[in-house]
Amino acid sequence: MSTKPTPSKSQPGRITGLSRQAGAATDETKQMVINAILKKADEYGLSNKDKANLIAFANIESGFNPDAVSNSGVGGVMQVESRTANDAKKRLRGPGGHQLGAYNKFDMNSNIEYGIAIYLDKKRRANSEDADKIYIEYNSVKEQHSKHLDHLKTDSALFEEELNNFGSISLDTVYSTKNSPNPHYSPHQHPSAPKPTFQKPVRHHPKHLSADPHRIQGVAPPAWSQPDALGIRSPMVCYDTHILEKLF
Repeated sequence: MSTKPTPSKSQPGRITGLSRQAGAATDETKQMVINAILKKADEYGLSNKDKANLIAFANIESGFNPDAVSNSGVGGVMQVESRTANDAKKRLRGPGGHQLGAYNKFDMNSNIEYGIAIYLDKKRRANSEDADKIYIEYNSVKEQHSKHLDHLKTDSALFEEELNNFGSISLDTVYSTKNSPNPHYSPHQHPSAPKPTFQKPVRHHPKHLSADPHRIQGVAPPAWSQPDALGIRSPMVCYDTHILEKLF
């Protein structure tokens, strides 16, 4: 199972996902994205509540896959549209009041910087610190945001508690939330992991049966046939029907 971040062949050094699907990234890549969000939020001087909201948003938007792309073509960690980024570059400022740099939706740091600037703008519009109210402004498409609102405040509260206690957010905590876009990408199974295969039990001819037939998977204790014409009984193997159903 691969857990290392995937480098970009076209842009060496850029961290990428495994595909364009939300959540399709190695565990190490996801943790790197989470840490990058928290680091950039520190540069903005944001509270733990704001940091928790941002992690909750990124969990929904991209599942921390830097290469995630939505059906409408929006991409990156925070799923910032190009026209929204253009507007943000004109109106908003980055940490310390500096002007936002050129926007690259598939560059993790660029996308996160724009995402945070836009988050703060939407927070002002919502006039609230609640994750669900800010997210309605952040993602204005009702059919997209409505399915996440019920769990958004709970997820953000969980992340804030972990930040208050440990100063960081672990991927295990993220996986425990209900807003994870791809629950099957778990800490122990992600797209690069080989699929489990069913191992068929070893078949044994009766004459190869050991003294302890119970240790042979799928084989019941031997029964004995009726005596043949010479009065000789032979061992018979009875395969468990449940095992046979799996085999055939």
